[in-house]
Amino acid sequence: MTVSAHSGWLHWLSPFGLLTLSGPYIEDRALPLVALAAAAVVVVVAVSLVAAGRRDARDGLVAPPPGRRPRLRLLTSVETFAVRRVLRPLTGWTIGLGAYYLLIGLTAVSVTGFLRENPALAGAADEAGFAGLGSIAGFVATLFAILALPVAGFATVRIGAFLAAETDGRLTLLSSRPTSRTRLIGAEIAVTGGAAALLVTGAGLLTWAGVTATGGELPVRAALRGAGNVLPIVLLSLGAAVFAAGWAPRWAGLAGGLPATGGFLLLVIAETIGAPGWVRAASPFAHLAPVPLQKADLVASAVMLGTAVALTAGGLAGYQRRDQRS
Repeated sequence: MTVSAHSGWLHWLSPFGLLTLSGPYIEDRALPLVALAAAAVVVVVAVSLVAAGRRDARDGLVAPPPGRRPRLRLLTSVETFAVRRVLRPLTGWTIGLGAYYLLIGLTAVSVTGFLRENPALAGAADEAGFAGLGSIAGFVATLFAILALPVAGFATVRIGAFLAAETDGRLTLLSSRPTSRTRLIGAEIAVTGGAAALLVTGAGLLTWAGVTATGGELPVRAALRGAGNVLPIVLLSLGAAVFAAGWAPRWAGLAGGLPATGGFLLLVIAETIGAPGWVRAASPFAHLAPVPLQKADLVASAVMLGTAVALTAGGLAGYQRRDQRS
């Protein structure tokens, strides 16, 4: 008797095995599906009964800790408190983005090699606007461009969290003390910008590490330049969110998403439908050079950074004048 015959009964112990035994579209056996449904009902009922016996009228499934020592680190100033508030979300975003760009680095050698061996696919990518995918520099440059989307989203979310603290009344005591409102939101802006730079730097370093680990050639400075190339768009989104925080706080999330997410969608749609050049030029991504495949467009970056500074200054002026929400 074969090994598969000896172990065939194990299929009855797994949901996937039961689905396999049902033989969909071929044998259409009903018994494995009945067993799967019965097992689901039994498990749900059993778990519900156990949970009901320990619900909040008693001690609950997870007993709360009796207490903990006060955590007083980074509470000495407005600036350090802003750092404290960003550490946990920054850690989560760093892990997520870092894992993705490490994977990009690990696959860069194999993907670019495949494209070099299939010039038809590489030509189709060039026509779609993704030039240079046959080289590691061109491949990572294309994927570094979309790094602006999550990092700009992070910056927008942090300004939204600041406004939520204002709405919930958690900033009331700080505002009643001799602390200027400019310093209050300025600390949040500075810390958010610094955290965004750390996210970009981490993505660049992990991409370089992945490429290097698989035998590819990508200098660490080139990886950092490619990742840092998206910072003007990130800061543009941050400036737009700050501007809305000063004048229309309810629209901060939408305003912060316009330069990055809106600009990316505008570019994709404009290229898809063959829109006029001025429509495409309205997207910040249309002025983003493919770094490290090419040199950065310093003029376009300077314009975006200047616009970001102007938006931030306008937001600060508005935040000084408007009433805080409660």
